[in-house]
Amino acid sequence: MPVSCAQTRFRAKKRAHRSGARHNQLVHLTSAIFKESITVMTDWAQAPVFGTARGILPHVVRPSAYVIVTNADGHLAIVRTPRGNYLPGGGQEPGESPTTTAVREAREECGLHIRVSPWRTCAIEHVDVPDEGAHFEKRSIFCEGVLISHTALPHEADHALSWLALPDAVASLSPLSHRWAVTEWRAGSRGDGYRETAV
Repeated sequence: MPVSCAQTRFRAKKRAHRSGARHNQLVHLTSAIFKESITVMTDWAQAPVFGTARGILPHVVRPSAYVIVTNADGHLAIVRTPRGNYLPGGGQEPGESPTTTAVREAREECGLHIRVSPWRTCAIEHVDVPDEGAHFEKRSIFCEGVLISHTALPHEADHALSWLALPDAVASLSPLSHRWAVTEWRAGSRGDGYRETAV
């Protein structure tokens, strides 16, 4: 029996709809599997630990992200604060990925516009912060950043950006986990204990 043009168009639309539905199911399934792999691969039990939890102050786990970024001279970005010297970065806000945190903090603290490359590693550092009334277990992801521009002014008045040669930068960093992360980065080590979705 001859098939009309209308029937042909209807069948084509139906096949396209089924194909689109299968594609969406595959995307959702792939996303779910990948999210599960993130949970599995973020094995904090295997991360190096700096400092100890002494149990004097309330214990708070704080997810954090920091970025290792150099300028055209190969000097490392260091943030000088009243509490010490750090890599650009800080605590993750609810719903943020480490990549998003690193990009946001570099902009807010230093006025740096960066993109994050695939290299990363992770470490834990225990820190007492009496004026906040807490002991923080900082679970930090360290990312490698690529400098795009430095045009904006930092948002935080007590944070100052310095560019230091790598040996001087490592020696000046206050947290031991930051020193370790830069040393790992210099050695070309890759943080296979952590993966995340692209942002």
